[in-house]
Amino acid sequence: MKRNDLLKSGIKRMTQILLSLLMISVPLLGQSKSTFIKQFEYDDENGQWGNPMVVNDSILIVAYSGYKGFGYVRTFSIASDGSTIDQLAELKFDDEDAQMVDLQQVASDMFVVAYTGRSNDGFITTIKVSADGKSISQGKKLEHDTANASGNRLVRVDSDTYALYYYSDKNYVKTFDIPADGSTITEVAKVAASNTNTHNKDQLGQFIQSDQGFFIAAHTYSSTGTVSTWTISADGKNIAEKKVLNISNFRYGVSIVQLDSDTYAFFGNSYNQKNSAGLDWGSSVRTFDIAVDGSTISQVGGFTFGGNSATFSSAIKIKDDIVAVASNSGSRGKIDHIKISSDGTTISYVSELTYYNSASKYNSMIKMNSKDVYLVAHSDNSDKGYLQTFTMRTDLPYPVSYELSADNSKMKVTFSEAVFSTNGGSGELEVSDLNFNIVQMLSLIHI
Repeated sequence: MKRNDLLKSGIKRMTQILLSLLMISVPLLGQSKSTFIKQFEYDDENGQWGNPMVVNDSILIVAYSGYKGFGYVRTFSIASDGSTIDQLAELKFDDEDAQMVDLQQVASDMFVVAYTGRSNDGFITTIKVSADGKSISQGKKLEHDTANASGNRLVRVDSDTYALYYYSDKNYVKTFDIPADGSTITEVAKVAASNTNTHNKDQLGQFIQSDQGFFIAAHTYSSTGTVSTWTISADGKNIAEKKVLNISNFRYGVSIVQLDSDTYAFFGNSYNQKNSAGLDWGSSVRTFDIAVDGSTISQVGGFTFGGNSATFSSAIKIKDDIVAVASNSGSRGKIDHIKISSDGTTISYVSELTYYNSASKYNSMIKMNSKDVYLVAHSDNSDKGYLQTFTMRTDLPYPVSYELSADNSKMKVTFSEAVFSTNGGSGELEVSDLNFNIVQMLSLIHI
């Protein structure tokens, strides 16, 4: 065989490899996407650690660190389609200091805020909000830790029991009794975690209750992530740590999504999760199998999908196999859609939307209503506070298989349902209707 024939054959084989990689990792265009609706600047001085929660379908509450670092709560009316946002009321709940703010709902009109206050002490306070959002009042306030309290993460245990995961001289889980009217806050129990890695304003984690009833705490410190499982009795009196796992090369905070009964996705900034040459730190997801009783934790998959500066991830499951994650990626606010199999072993990239053309810090994403309207609260490099609304659709057709001809001249693409070239449901697709992105994959080919 002549050298030129060898070269041509090599090019053909490289093309085959490239297209094979393409078929595996091509973005599933159309399957799921975010569409930007509205941007609203809710604090032109400071809007850090903004935590939003839905009061009802049209009313939003946000607890955050505002002007001069004081603690604020504001309410907003939001149209059902997300197209308008208007402020309704404001309350200053701490006139000295409030950082690392977290928020949970106690009753339809009652909320509880955990935060780091003066001298880095730990505080909890209750907030009452009227149904129309126009009236806000502060209930009880408790200083629960006079030494130090950072990385506050709250979770509801039952109707009047709440658990806080935070760092003082070490990591702790502490429980409180709070009645529906928010009139009292009583510390119930406190247990130290076996892991002593601190978590702070740039390494915030998450504390969730699994569908199976046990609790999962996670945070990052330097370049190490820590995940632990816990059992907490309904009255908060009995707290026990079950299992701890340190995750190497995982940083900048963590956001957790449960995929099925024993599979979880952890979003953050990680290293080389495609297991391919040339990849460095970046926005990533790692999937874990956690036993239904929380007794074991093991990684089953990983995937890197963004630049190495990605921080402040906030993820939410929008469909059984689709997760949306808001983050500061490449000094821009982005929402990425990631497809993950229920067992966590297969992960692929779907789509992206840039919602803010500058840094987006302390992202917190929630679903607003049943009309597929979602909201992100965040701050920027100047620490101003913003609310962004989006729609997220997951009902669009998407490619499910690819078949490349032997001579590389054709590729057959099969979709999840019938697709057409017009909105009227007629007309065959043309080659020009398809968009395959191979730029990302080129860096993986080494000659």
